[in-house]
Amino acid sequence: MMRTCKSRLILLTYSLKKELHLIFQDMHALLVLFVMPTVFILIMSLAMQNTLGTQQNQHHIKLLVIDQAASDASKKIVSALEEASFILNHHNLEIDKQAVVTALSATNTQVALIIQSNEANNLNLSLMTEPVVDSRTLALISQTIVGIQTRHLIEQLIDENTEALTNSQTLQTLLEEPLQSPQITYLFRTESAEPDTRPSSVQQSVPAWLIFSMFFILIPVANTFINEKNFGTLERLQSMELSTSLFLIGKIIPYFLINQIQIILMLAIGRFGVPLLGGQALEVNGPFEGLIVMGAVVSLAAISFALLISAFSKTTEMSTTTGGMINIVFGAIGGIMVPKFVMPEAMQSLTQISPMAWGLEGFLGIILHGQRIQTILPEILLLVTFAATCLLITILKLNKSYG
Repeated sequence: MMRTCKSRLILLTYSLKKELHLIFQDMHALLVLFVMPTVFILIMSLAMQNTLGTQQNQHHIKLLVIDQAASDASKKIVSALEEASFILNHHNLEIDKQAVVTALSATNTQVALIIQSNEANNLNLSLMTEPVVDSRTLALISQTIVGIQTRHLIEQLIDENTEALTNSQTLQTLLEEPLQSPQITYLFRTESAEPDTRPSSVQQSVPAWLIFSMFFILIPVANTFINEKNFGTLERLQSMELSTSLFLIGKIIPYFLINQIQIILMLAIGRFGVPLLGGQALEVNGPFEGLIVMGAVVSLAAISFALLISAFSKTTEMSTTTGGMINIVFGAIGGIMVPKFVMPEAMQSLTQISPMAWGLEGFLGIILHGQRIQTILPEILLLVTFAATCLLITILKLNKSYG
């Protein structure tokens, strides 16, 4: 038994050395793994900063107005908003969250202004909004509404008693106790929607493009794997009684280490590199061990997928083309290229079939929401299951071909 274990260890060590030698011969593929995510993180973090930071400006803000008061005062507020270049859609419905969500979707609007009157015939104004609307846009809407109310109140005072304006008790109260901003209620289109926080541009870009680049470990894996198949290396290893499992472990370990280096460097670029170019620094709200676990399972999923594609491909061109196309689809529907929270509800459901989406959800859970490993366990289990399935199919294929 000891001799068998020692023999396997020697074979595994030989396999690792061989793999590392082949990896460092393919420096162009290695550069892709590090240069591509670096460029994407820097460009997208800066390009999306205005999109995720200050989403809209005043001249493009669309409001769904639900005027239940239907008074002269409420109509003046609505008219003033139109004069201020707000784009308004009008609805008359009962204030129910689901009804408002439906109305927002029907009018392609993200913020609803609710105008109601209380028992004293004073107006109560509130906002209902989806979490994709940034805080600065909501602040702009609130400040504009408060300004309109203040102006109308002063105009009313002037109309009522111009001469006694300076002695007006109402004006004094207004100056001492300014009007309150409208209350804001957040709406969610799906039960899985996140709380009223969303990632900054760098919090979205770093994990997204990191995961995307980790899945492109496919390029060096395919290059070495298929070259070994073409030059008969697999047959020679089989003749040395190296099992398929040990052969794959010898491939997984080096690429796993490369992925971990990717993770460290990309997090460092988000934390220190992006601010040097004027962007926001990456803030991680969750535990560091969560990042380690997520990085490990995403890496295993990416490497296992690369091995699966390579096992079924006859040429490197076939593997990189097929695997590259699948990776792009995974990225497109998985919230990598377009953040999930801006997708329509149907597309948000579709993201669940992408392993990149599972990885991104897990990373965002830690980076953005400060979640612990227990909370992101569903994403971890999905990625582990995906990796195990890919490896099992790969082993069966290799045993059939070379067993």
